[in-house]
Amino acid sequence: MNRYQLEKMNRYRWDNGDIKIFFHQDGNLGFHINLVFTNGSLNKDIFGKDKINALDQRFNKMTTAIFCRELIQNLAKKQKYTFHVSFEMEDGHILKKITENDLKCSWKAHNYIDLTKIKSLSEAPQYRIPPKITNFNANELSQENRYLTLELLVNEDGDVEQVGYPSIYLSDESNKDFQKLKPIFLNAKFYPYVQYGFPKSFLTHQRITIDGAKKTVSYDALDIFSALE
Repeated sequence: MNRYQLEKMNRYRWDNGDIKIFFHQDGNLGFHINLVFTNGSLNKDIFGKDKINALDQRFNKMTTAIFCRELIQNLAKKQKYTFHVSFEMEDGHILKKITENDLKCSWKAHNYIDLTKIKSLSEAPQYRIPPKITNFNANELSQENRYLTLELLVNEDGDVEQVGYPSIYLSDESNKDFQKLKPIFLNAKFYPYVQYGFPKSFLTHQRITIDGAKKTVSYDALDIFSALE
């Protein structure tokens, strides 16, 4: 089966490794998603022998979202289809495969504009109420430099509904920096994103820099469309 790598919104940094996602649609309404884990991803201890059987549950939100996004954008809702997911290592070793038929998709939950791949400032969403990062203490800021890329889901009114790291569908809630940043960005607001005369919900990235030497936490609105380059 020929496959192509999904665009960069579906390559996630995980610990010191990556989760790379590939997608393929065949001519018989079959959807194939391959989640490929680098060796660095193993440091999260998610691949112990007792956990391989639960891989589909752990990544269910992410694989369902990828599938439903493709289904909603390309197919009529009532058509039948087959949904294949393969979990594998970078060396080709297969951890687990699953197949589902007629998976239910929520139009409202997955029908947003993906702005994580835009390359032009003119397309970038704009903050109406910028995030105010004030809750890091001196000890937290005296550590080494850290960089996080948050994923934000914003509704038609410009309200941030979900914040995830590295993804709203696979979020590392144990990360201490993310625990501090999440409520801050949930309180931020954007100007409504208008397309063809109507406000639309959208998904975007925001890169965060924690500078240990300068003892600052900052974000650059210009980085909202260049994250994961």
